[in-house]
Amino acid sequence: MLRDWRPDVVHAHDWLVAHAAIALRELTGAPLVATIHATEAGRHGGWLSAPLNRQVHSVEWWLANASDALVTCSRAMCDEVAGLFDVDPDGVTVLHNGINAGGWSTPPAPVPATAQSLRPTPERRRSPHGGTPTLVTFGRLEWEKGVQDVIAALPAIRRAHPGTRLMVAGTGSHAGWLADRARAARVRRAVTMLGHVDDAALVSLLGRASAVVLPSRYEPFGIVALEAAAAGAPLVASRAGGLGEVVLDGVTGLSFDPGDVAGCAAAVIAALDDPGAARRRAVAARERLATDFAWPTIAADTAALYARTRRRDPSAPLGRPKIPTGNVFG
Repeated sequence: MLRDWRPDVVHAHDWLVAHAAIALRELTGAPLVATIHATEAGRHGGWLSAPLNRQVHSVEWWLANASDALVTCSRAMCDEVAGLFDVDPDGVTVLHNGINAGGWSTPPAPVPATAQSLRPTPERRRSPHGGTPTLVTFGRLEWEKGVQDVIAALPAIRRAHPGTRLMVAGTGSHAGWLADRARAARVRRAVTMLGHVDDAALVSLLGRASAVVLPSRYEPFGIVALEAAAAGAPLVASRAGGLGEVVLDGVTGLSFDPGDVAGCAAAVIAALDDPGAARRRAVAARERLATDFAWPTIAADTAALYARTRRRDPSAPLGRPKIPTGNVFG
């Protein structure tokens, strides 16, 4: 095929395609754009403790330094990539992930018909939808997603808002461990492990949530926050990585520091205490999807990056990757 056609650009996404992408760049002479979605150090809490971890890190370093243009999905990832791979952060382009919000809409909640139903009973203060609160967290069930932290926060949340339940949607290697953590915290009956749920069920689940809690310890971007915002759910999220850029504290949701169980509990309680404010933040989060995270804008920015990228001097030698021996996140 390459005898009759040459690409204008080669775009590599993460280390798995580094060898093929760099070979294509050398074969065709086309400039190489590389997107680093996450790093091996980040996925393992800052540690490169095993030979395989260090090998993956080395390939990531090679790809980042061999590329003619480098992309990350958040400013937080830009800083991480620059620090790990010895590249100039001013030369990294941040292109956020996007979402088509239309597919995540849920039917509006019915308007109360009587004045009596509008009275601010304790139950209504607890949940934007009336009744006892339902919290939802979803995604891969791995340590870095931090579900253990919202489980640990649940006893304090239930003391402030009795009856609160946590719905956990997703699969992963930590599912059994998370159930054990719920038992240890004496909230196992208040935690429902849903496993995998299809898109329709997830949209319905998010639409009924009093709050969606995203407690990640490590999160390069956090597309789950876009999905929850598109469904109109109030957001409570950690400030890990890109989540801090997607969920603006006090504007589009409430935030807490990664791994801060007390902070997680306080943020959730604040969201449940004032459902009116939670709904206003949810509206602001959904409106932002049409500007900062709209696919047409992201596509245009990507095309502009392709157009301005030029091949660097192919004779410039690359150094050797720096392999951290301790925790790179301090």
